[in-house]
Amino acid sequence: MLDDLRVIDLSNSVPGSYASKLLASLGAQVIKVEKPNIGDRCRCVGPFTFKSMYKESSLLFRYLNIGKKGITLDIDTVSGKKVFDDLISIADIVIDDTNTSLENHIKTSNPSVILCSISDFGMSGPYANFKGGDLINQGLAGLLQTMGLPSREPLKVGGNAGEYAVGISVFSGILISLFSRDSNPMGNNVVETSGLQTLALAQIHNSINSQFRGDDNVRRESSLLKAKNGWVTMGLATGSRDDTWHNFCQILEMPELIKDARFSSMELRRKNESELNQILEEWVLHQDKEEIYHKLQNISTIAGYVAEPEDLLESNQLLERAFFNNQDGMLYPGIPFLIDDSRPSLDKAPLLGENNIDIYCNLLGYKLSDVLLLHQSGVV
Repeated sequence: MLDDLRVIDLSNSVPGSYASKLLASLGAQVIKVEKPNIGDRCRCVGPFTFKSMYKESSLLFRYLNIGKKGITLDIDTVSGKKVFDDLISIADIVIDDTNTSLENHIKTSNPSVILCSISDFGMSGPYANFKGGDLINQGLAGLLQTMGLPSREPLKVGGNAGEYAVGISVFSGILISLFSRDSNPMGNNVVETSGLQTLALAQIHNSINSQFRGDDNVRRESSLLKAKNGWVTMGLATGSRDDTWHNFCQILEMPELIKDARFSSMELRRKNESELNQILEEWVLHQDKEEIYHKLQNISTIAGYVAEPEDLLESNQLLERAFFNNQDGMLYPGIPFLIDDSRPSLDKAPLLGENNIDIYCNLLGYKLSDVLLLHQSGVV
């Protein structure tokens, strides 16, 4: 789909790297640019497959950079800037999260290039030069306020979920800009994405509730129940069909609950959810979480369980849809969409500077002797 596009990836963190990975999955040629001998910061994030050569064995880096070419270049040097200009001149898209004000330089080298700038707070405004990160962005965006129990401290969304959300925003913005460029080739073509704005959007329903209901208490008690081998949520308070509730009472072998006035409607089950959960706790405790899930899904009620990592890797649903990629004996999550009922497969991530000769000599037309001199001087 994007086979005729070339992407220069200058990113040093999850959002930009993930966005360029998604572009690679659509066929774009992505060239990952890293500093000589140092590389992307993600190379230093474990776990590592080989501790003795950790910059080549970070599983995070491997996942984020599958399907890309890799070169080294120090753009802070005079010679490096010249090489960088040559690289930009053949690019369609540049992704930058370094906040080094490269926009004017890049646009001078190639006015039609789509430049995507990624930052924590945006390139303008009073926070433009402030330092951030996923936890900071989640806090300032109000997302933390939605997580956890009302009586306890706010909780962070686990893993790097916020950063991947920013990466998807970057990817979306680039695709929109590609369509815009077709109708206006000489437009500015600058895409700007910030972590704060992306995560503020993720909890916008709470901002709206606060304005129109005056309700700032956006957290609720957990409806999770402890099963024999994990945790489940059964969604009974939101089940709207009476026959679903009746069928569930039969599964419980508690038909008397059908006529219990506290639970006779969706609204009442929601109102008395704590009492309902107390009744269910004993039954749930002796059941397998996946068995509960399938029993309740079979009677068309909302139900789910908390998956452990091994549950995900063995998920029949994900395996049936070929979600995982096998690289070097490791299973990596695939891209989050199917195209024509298939999921594109990508080659391995590059070693540091692995494609220097290919890109500099074959693509840019440099002599091998010139590349060797640049390498000896620390430019590549």
